[in-house]
Amino acid sequence: MTHSALADLLTFTQEHAGSASGRMIDFVSAYFDNTDPDELQARGPATLFAMANAHWRLLDTARDPQTAKVRVFNPTLAEDGFVSDHTVVQIVHANMPFLVDSVTMAINRGNRTAHWIVHPLVSVTRDAQGKIQTLTSAAQAGAEGRTDPVESVIMVECDRIVRAQDQQALCDEIQRVLRDVRAAVQDWRPMLARAQAVAAAAAQSSLLSDTGRHEGVEFLRWLEDRHFTFLGARDYDLKRDGQGVSLVAKPESGLGILRGPVQTPETKLPAQAVALLESNELVLITKAMTRATVHRPAWLDYIAVKRFDEQGQLLGESRFLGLYTSTAYTASVDDIPQVRSRVQAVMAAAGVVPESHAAKSLQAILDAYPRDELFQADTPTLTEHAIGILRLQERQRTRVFLRRDVFGRFTSALVFVPRERFNTELRVKIGNELMAVLDGQSVEFTPMLTDSPMARIHYLVRARELAPQNVAIAALEARIARHTQRWEDECTAEMLRAHGEGPGLALAHRFAEAFPMAYREDFSPQVAAEDADMLTALSSESPLAVKLYRPLDAAPGTLRFKI
Repeated sequence: MTHSALADLLTFTQEHAGSASGRMIDFVSAYFDNTDPDELQARGPATLFAMANAHWRLLDTARDPQTAKVRVFNPTLAEDGFVSDHTVVQIVHANMPFLVDSVTMAINRGNRTAHWIVHPLVSVTRDAQGKIQTLTSAAQAGAEGRTDPVESVIMVECDRIVRAQDQQALCDEIQRVLRDVRAAVQDWRPMLARAQAVAAAAAQSSLLSDTGRHEGVEFLRWLEDRHFTFLGARDYDLKRDGQGVSLVAKPESGLGILRGPVQTPETKLPAQAVALLESNELVLITKAMTRATVHRPAWLDYIAVKRFDEQGQLLGESRFLGLYTSTAYTASVDDIPQVRSRVQAVMAAAGVVPESHAAKSLQAILDAYPRDELFQADTPTLTEHAIGILRLQERQRTRVFLRRDVFGRFTSALVFVPRERFNTELRVKIGNELMAVLDGQSVEFTPMLTDSPMARIHYLVRARELAPQNVAIAALEARIARHTQRWEDECTAEMLRAHGEGPGLALAHRFAEAFPMAYREDFSPQVAAEDADMLTALSSESPLAVKLYRPLDAAPGTLRFKI
């Protein structure tokens, strides 16, 4: 509160707030306390006072603690006392986690940019009509030992929204998101208690081996230890009939973002999902089909825990939706239950000598493996992929490793290409190849470049209907490998094919990169190799060569002449 812009603003507030100057000074001081001074300087005290005053009017109205006050508008001098090139979003909400992140996500989902965010926390007391009696910053109230309710005041300036119906649509979306935030925060302890209860019940089941039961229970306890943000939960009963196996939601069992009636129809489980239910693992992990509306814009993580009756028979599953925390992504793989047993199985299947170069390389591959894949991949798939990646050290080439979701909703693809060839154009071409072959509706990617000669791009391809089960991997790799080839590389290959390694390499060194860009755009590497032969034949005795030819892509009867 020492910078001059805020001091000027407080002076202006005192001069213009009238009879409410004391409360307004407290509010304006709290409102802009941690704001970038450059933002304050750029707007000036009159505009800043009007912005805070507009938000004060929203704050100083009756509000049910279980609801939010949201206003989305384009400010005018007549109504608000200030104007802006942007649309303004004002929110008043009981303070709780995830508010700012979730609101920002809601704004960004409409391809809008949040240009400025102001987010003070204020300690408020209200009278019976909901009018403010006292107000101070939450930090000051905490320092004074006061326990008044804390309210979150959020202001966002975003890209301008012209139409009133679009402003209302954003307002409705923010209200929906805030309902999800409240549900997730209020039901956090019940969700945690449910996870603990199913873990305790599973510990008594005789259907799982000692290892499967122990690792599953330990994984649930690991999640509870600040490695997972629980956002929703619901119980499902296992139903078997003549047409297959399905999971049926238990009424009134929803918590968090899964509160309320079931929205999805009952569907039969595919064979792979049934096999997982009947496997030795207590906890089954995949990705949900929806993105999180709370906390961060990622696909929700789906954790299913098998439910057993008192006799140890399988009843169904307890399903938890949420997001892994940052500590889950940085934890050592040897410290994560279920994952550590898979890692040990991979090391054993690879047959590497402990402490050898191969063992250390394989361990490094597993440590750097996409963490979501480590959680979701079964042991045979992880073993196949990890050993395949290890072999890339012996023979560096384009490789693709696919893992199909057990429900057939998406395919995960790990693609390795030469690091020196990786760029945005190549990444897009590979994504298009995967979309075509995997019935893709959407694709996301995460590249990783290290000191390794191979770049790794992790693609997640969501299927339109059902991800294919049998993909011609070799053909896919060949197409991607062709995309990694530069024009110069193909020209070199043509010269080597025509003249052998010795003379062909000498010719390539002289000509492969000598052709100008305009030539490369018009002629293929195969034609360039033929022209290089003619160029090498030129001498002071034969300084000229000509070629009359018919282009393959030209209209019938077209001839061209090259000198």
